[in-house]
Amino acid sequence: MAINGDRYVWGDRARYVTAEPGVYELINSDGKTIFIGAAKSLKDRFSGYVTTSFDVKKGKKATKYYRRETTPNFEERRAELLEEYKKENNGDIPRCNVVPKK
Repeated sequence: MAINGDRYVWGDRARYVTAEPGVYELINSDGKTIFIGAAKSLKDRFSGYVTTSFDVKKGKKATKYYRRETTPNFEERRAELLEEYKKENNGDIPRCNVVPKK
């Protein structure tokens, strides 16, 4: 099941998400998911993105919106979301996600 809930406009507000563990989806201006991520602290992850404006992750600069979901099982939930995305997109993953090495 996809991340439910509101889609927020990316910006300074992202800096103020909760410090809980969870998953998140970064979305471009066309409404396409460009990244599915997980973090022990959504606040720390998002604050880093806001502070650096995605300098290290240039592909993520296209982010215009985001969704988030808190869960203690963030790694497992991220894997579920990626599998769901692949099923809906002919085996492709979001463009900024890296294929894990086997």
